[in-house]
Amino acid sequence: MQDLMNHTIDMLGTEIEWLERSSNSSDSFDTGSLLTYGYGDAIISYVTGSVKALITNPSATDVVVDAGFTLNDYATIKVKALSTIDYWDNCIIPSGSGIIYKILPIQTWRVGTTTIYKFAHIRRLFPLSGSTY
Repeated sequence: MQDLMNHTIDMLGTEIEWLERSSNSSDSFDTGSLLTYGYGDAIISYVTGSVKALITNPSATDVVVDAGFTLNDYATIKVKALSTIDYWDNCIIPSGSGIIYKILPIQTWRVGTTTIYKFAHIRRLFPLSGSTY
């Protein structure tokens, strides 16, 4: 079943730019660390890459819409089980467009102990409405 999903993602998936979030500190709230400059503010950087994903629009019952956003600011992505995308990473859809989305918590679809694919809701970093709320 996992092979079938991987094949589907390869054939029908869209290439998206993926910006992997990395930090110079394992505990970004460690105010005694020299890496956080004593303020608990670790340096955050993004490593670019790409991943194929199936992209769909969520229904109104799938997501809790944040203040200032509309349902059109959200999408759902499905990626291969071995993909290393993670919560708080960013992605650009469509690739090269400059429209940045924040990846919300990652969920997995499993059969028994085998992960078939991962999926996550994503939200535009800045809403279409232009709100800065």
